[in-house]
Amino acid sequence: MTEAFDNCEAELRCQRSGSHKLAILVTDGHPNDPQTAEVAASRLKSSAELICFGIGDVDEGYLVRIATSPNHYFYTDDPSRIPALFDSILEMFLKDDATKSIIMIGEIGGSAEEDAAQFLIDEAKRGRRKPMAGFIAGLTAPKGRT
Repeated sequence: MTEAFDNCEAELRCQRSGSHKLAILVTDGHPNDPQTAEVAASRLKSSAELICFGIGDVDEGYLVRIATSPNHYFYTDDPSRIPALFDSILEMFLKDDATKSIIMIGEIGGSAEEDAAQFLIDEAKRGRRKPMAGFIAGLTAPKGRT
């Protein structure tokens, strides 16, 4: 998670100055090194809003702490709802004229990021496109995940 925050911060530094910057983290909420990830999240929040989506058995207190505010934390206990969640978020960004580009950060262990990428490919074929960058973080998947 720390590496993902650091990469997101680096990408956002390259964006147009004065633009509204937003990062969305979708996670199980259990970083390998919570303290280091919290420091990295604080650095990221100095230049962007951070919205956290917890999936499954999460450390809710941790995710509420690293989100920009408690209102920027969302939760679902049903992992099958992740693709629909991504599609809704991406749809919102595609419609928003103030959103000039999208950066997506994910962790290994599932196909939700690939599903979101396919959604964006399909929308681009319909003429709705914005610059997009993605980053998948992690060395090993949690036990039971691929």
